Amino acid sequence: MASESEPPRIGPGFRRQLCLTGQLRNAYPVGSHDVQIVIDADAATVEGLCDAASSIFEGDPACRRVVFAPDTDDVDSIEVAERAGFRMVVEVDLPGATVKILVCEPQWVTDGYVDLNSVPC
Repeated sequence: MASESEPPRIGPGFRRQLCLTGQLRNAYPVGSHDVQIVIDADAATVEGLCDAASSIFEGDPACRRVVFAPDTDDVDSIEVAERAGFRMVVEVDLPGATVKILVCEPQWVTDGYVDLNSVPC
């Protein structure tokens, strides 16, 4: 069982943290169902990140964004995340670290089309 300070596990080496209550809550415009994947040291694998993201999307159909936020100098984890389908969005400064925010979005989000000429007033 996870302690209050440790997010619940979603697989070997992977934990989930609701972005609204985690370290990223003020780092970007967080959605109410955004979930951060937190990994144990050296646990980032393409298969593991794909499985973790799939598990999150299946568990919460309203989740629009799964976030992975490695340190900016963790090029191995960034490369693994990109190979797993995450895309780099922004680099942010957090207390004690600078991270790159990479996101994975479900198909229904990426397929969405917004016609800027017909946005309601």
